[in-house]
Amino acid sequence: MPLLKTSFTFFLLLCCLGGIPGSPRAIGQPLQTPTGQDTTEWLTIHKIFVTGNDKTREKIILRELSLTENQMIISSELDEILKAGRKKLLNTQLFLEATISPVRLENDSIDLVVRVVERWYTVPSPFFRLADRNFNVWLTTQNRDWRRVEYGVRFFKYNFRGLNERLYFYTQFGFTRQYAMRYVIPYIDKAQKNGLEFRFGYSENSNISYLTRDHQLIFTDSLPGLAARNYKGLVGWRYRPSFYNNHWLMLGYEQRQVADTISELNPNYFLRTGNRQQYFTLSYGFKSDHRDYIAYPLKGYRWDVEIQKLGV
Repeated sequence: MPLLKTSFTFFLLLCCLGGIPGSPRAIGQPLQTPTGQDTTEWLTIHKIFVTGNDKTREKIILRELSLTENQMIISSELDEILKAGRKKLLNTQLFLEATISPVRLENDSIDLVVRVVERWYTVPSPFFRLADRNFNVWLTTQNRDWRRVEYGVRFFKYNFRGLNERLYFYTQFGFTRQYAMRYVIPYIDKAQKNGLEFRFGYSENSNISYLTRDHQLIFTDSLPGLAARNYKGLVGWRYRPSFYNNHWLMLGYEQRQVADTISELNPNYFLRTGNRQQYFTLSYGFKSDHRDYIAYPLKGYRWDVEIQKLGV
């Protein structure tokens, strides 16, 4: 009898501690953590499925999530993690809507289903404006000269190649003819932390102001050739080590050139350095953006720091 009583007591003790070794875990009983302590329920991410991304590459979407396959998370933290992931997806400004839904599986694992609704990524933007400082100057001082208008189109291609790349074209005609291009590649490495940026611009004028007299800009008469040319170029490196922080380092070059007539009319136009001015620019910037929604923030904060040196 003492032996039987001792065995029965040991059996009850095993039941209280989690069951007989090798027996199935009772439903609702806390899961064991990786350290063997059964104080918290853990879930394992089995698979992550992405739907609705007709254009966007899947790796761009997964980059914004703090969850990966085979990762273990605390069950009570799942809702907050999914809400934060949805905000990150919307803050890429690639989607009109995004949802992340968990699907419970056996053996305390879940699948995640990410559904996105993509926006329109091609945006042409025509424009028309006056070259003068305001409408009154154009109306009175310049006698409503229609040659002093500028018009053109800005062309934005977001999510180029489905990799969240941004491509900009700028074409302008009229008083100032201008052509510009900008290409931003957010990620060039497998870890998706390093990116590149390229810019190029060219502009030309047949008539420019060369002097200020009595608070008015004095312009040249029609010249046989161009009055001014301007070239710009830039190459940059971008680094995004975390979801909310961005660094960038830019090296640029600019060259301005005016006709000899401008230098004769105003020898100080380029501070007596002739009719051409050229210089490099070097800049570094850092941005930390912790707003809940970039497009219409309700809470959070953002701060930027940029240092620039003109004439390296």
